[in-house]
Amino acid sequence: MFRPAWVTEHCLKYDGFNCCGDEDLFPIRCPKCGHLCVLCYECDTFYVDLGDLSVRRTYTEETQSCSECGVDFPSHLLRNPDCRPDFESWHRARLDGLLNIPSLTKFRAMFIAAAEQIAGFLRRGMRSTAKTHLVEFRNLAESLSEAFSDPDSIRESARQVAQAGSLSEAIAWHDRRSGPIERAYAILGITDELFAAADGRES
Repeated sequence: MFRPAWVTEHCLKYDGFNCCGDEDLFPIRCPKCGHLCVLCYECDTFYVDLGDLSVRRTYTEETQSCSECGVDFPSHLLRNPDCRPDFESWHRARLDGLLNIPSLTKFRAMFIAAAEQIAGFLRRGMRSTAKTHLVEFRNLAESLSEAFSDPDSIRESARQVAQAGSLSEAIAWHDRRSGPIERAYAILGITDELFAAADGRES
């Protein structure tokens, strides 16, 4: 069975999480003690005990520390590699029942659709709208990178193209790529250059 590089939000069963009705869930591992939790970044609900999803608190500047060890989470929480939970840790914590891992085919389709959406925003000059989708898009792209051929090279080439010219020139270069996965990682590289500081939730 295919698995991404770590437990992403796309791997979760959403039916047990019922905070706001429009849940955007993000699995987190404390880099200090390894405690696992889930943040809804739509409404800032923190599920701090995954064995009992009724135990939760609100994520604020005062409560952005690990509920287990008390250590503050690092900056850029949603983009910090140290906060990404691996499947082995998830299994050892007996939390496999919270997982519903899509097939690689479904992951591929989700990734392509997300990339096409962001490309569409950029074509229409909707940079702020594109920026709001970046954390989920970048995490998805990076979690899948081992499943595809040479994604880092495509990403870096696209970043250099975006750095050297205008956005419209970068999009035109993207459009000339030969396949949807190559175009998806090209969009990733373009957004790397356009939104270098959009790395996720600050601490």
